[in-house]
Amino acid sequence: MTKYFAVLFPSASEGSPPSVLNVMANGGLIPIIAKQCGIDSYKYGF
Repeated sequence: MTKYFAVLFPSASEGSPPSVLNVMANGGLIPIIAKQCGIDSYKYGF
C-alpha cells in the first residue's frame, strides 16, 4: 500500500488551480506550490 502526504504543483501559469484545492480538501495533502498559482497556503503548505 502506498501513502502520499503532499501534492507538488510547480506551474507558474495557472490561476488558482482546482486540482490542488480538490486534493487539499478531500485528500488532506500538503500543497507544495509556486506563488504564481494564486492559492494562499500560508499555514498549510510550502
